[in-house]
Amino acid sequence: MFRFIKKTIVFLLILSLMVGYVNARYKETNIYKSINGTDKFYYVPQNIDIANLGTSHAQYAFVYEDLDLVGFNFALPAQRVFYDEKLFEKYIENFKEGSTVIIPISYISFYLGYDNENFEDFNKMYYPFLSLKDIKKPKLSEYLKYKALPVVTAESNIKYAFIKEEKAHEPKSVYKTSTIPIDKMKEESNDTAGRHLEFIEEGRKDKDKFVAIVDNIIATAIEHNIRPVITTTPFTKYYNEHFSEDFYKEFQDTIDGLLEKYPDIQYLDYSHDPRFENNEELFFDSSHLNIEGGKLFTKIILEEIR
Repeated sequence: MFRFIKKTIVFLLILSLMVGYVNARYKETNIYKSINGTDKFYYVPQNIDIANLGTSHAQYAFVYEDLDLVGFNFALPAQRVFYDEKLFEKYIENFKEGSTVIIPISYISFYLGYDNENFEDFNKMYYPFLSLKDIKKPKLSEYLKYKALPVVTAESNIKYAFIKEEKAHEPKSVYKTSTIPIDKMKEESNDTAGRHLEFIEEGRKDKDKFVAIVDNIIATAIEHNIRPVITTTPFTKYYNEHFSEDFYKEFQDTIDGLLEKYPDIQYLDYSHDPRFENNEELFFDSSHLNIEGGKLFTKIILEEIR
């Protein structure tokens, strides 16, 4: 009996070592790093001149390629200001002294909470590159799947743990090169704005908490000699028309509250900028710029910041 127990322990130990080895190899692969489209966070540059946080509106709006500066886009789909803050804190040492952090505020930014399926869908993105203490409402199953033991759910991708990758991985571009017909854009704007208005209603009870997080991002930037700039990215008229004057007043009043506390920072509002709002060809849907629009917007905002 003792011999059997001893053999079992030895077997389990060897198995654990083998799984641990393969798991470590798998976590170094490009296929693992690109899970959920967050591979860019393995390649955050040093000496950042300018970077942005934000939701997908900012993810598609800022294009730093081919510019004579070091830029990085920290934005992700439906990114809560909670994660804006966590990402900024994690990578703050990558910023050059005197650099700029752009804090994009979409219509939904002060209202995106943690109590619906939308949050669950996107929360898994952060496990690979943030520590567990920085994950909002962590789940053991997702921690194991995306961080601790991703090899157990790798399935056919496990083969990449044994394949030598010949060249350094370059994160895939998220930028869209297309647009959609006007009738499709109008239809899409109904769905998107309707969903966003639901987020706003659901999150209004927690709005002050989210405003406080943005306030803290600004204060942290100033403390580290990083210049904070608040902006709202461009939207089409089809998206904008779904929001009432009362909402726009509430939105502006909230921004004004931050500007009153920090009078020296810029707020650059492009939400109704006619160069974009009436030019559907610069968008791939009613509220997200395509790459042509992103390059134009980045050029314009950099000129204003400089």
